[in-house]
Amino acid sequence: MGSNLRAITSGSRNLELRPGEAAWRPPNGKKAGLSEAHKWSKRSPAIRQNILDADTLEVDPTGEIIEIPKRSNEDTCRARGWGEIHADSYGELLCTLEQNLNSTFKVSSGNAEMESTWVDINGYDRRDWGSSKDGIGAPLTVDELKKFAAYHYPVYAFGYNWLHSNEVSAGHLRERIELIIASWTRSTHTCTKVMLITHSMGGMVARACAKQIPEKIAGVVHGVMPALGAPACYRRLACGTEASSPGKGRLERFAMEKFAEIAGKTTDETTPVLALSSGPLELLPTHLHSKWISVQLKLPKDPYSVELNFPDRNPYKFYKDFECWYRAI
Repeated sequence: MGSNLRAITSGSRNLELRPGEAAWRPPNGKKAGLSEAHKWSKRSPAIRQNILDADTLEVDPTGEIIEIPKRSNEDTCRARGWGEIHADSYGELLCTLEQNLNSTFKVSSGNAEMESTWVDINGYDRRDWGSSKDGIGAPLTVDELKKFAAYHYPVYAFGYNWLHSNEVSAGHLRERIELIIASWTRSTHTCTKVMLITHSMGGMVARACAKQIPEKIAGVVHGVMPALGAPACYRRLACGTEASSPGKGRLERFAMEKFAEIAGKTTDETTPVLALSSGPLELLPTHLHSKWISVQLKLPKDPYSVELNFPDRNPYKFYKDFECWYRAI
């Protein structure tokens, strides 16, 4: 949901929006958040369904770009897709990667010294990063970093229509990767592979893409990928978007409530969109996901949780159950 979407500029007409009008634009900052929450809170379930109609939407590249790296500019960032994704969520990451990947050393008194960021990185044991090679926990050597610094690492962003199937989005990612590689090759720079850094559902898109063009993927770094499904998807279908959480402070709960107004506070608001969107439905927990649904009982002293059982331990049968009180829809 971190990709900006708009009504397509040509083709199937969105019933609520003008061609090119923003359909899904996660807000940046408190003022924009309040404005967006107010706007969505006034929209009926039918209007929400019409707006978030996957086949009438496309990625919106005109989103805000809040942070721009040193030695770069907004035009370059926008050409690399930074405006396609939510700036508050990913802008700092994009900027940090662009700056630090391309700034390994600084020259001091005629000598090359590691930038402070790389000195900090070198303080971590690389075995904690999942490496299985013997001796890989040792700090990076200057010679290793010099080899690394001999290359340029342009950072691109890829927004996708998260209402569509991840398989469809993977095809679009493949096209983008092939275009990027071709553009650098035309400019006489050697470029044969890319590294993919993913967040949440984007990990499923990346894995599907990597199966299509494994020879063009140098590696993938996943962040919280719902490989076995995301219980939150079931929760939002059955109950609406969570508007509070135990242990959260007052301001955090307020922010959650406003996001719930945007995404849909009740199942009447979420189901008309999610139940007709392939991408979110692909996030429902699979048979490999264990202990993902429970009930928390609030007692005078301590709360405790009870795990609920599916018919034959099969979640797919559970999705078709119209009788149990904790049914999906």
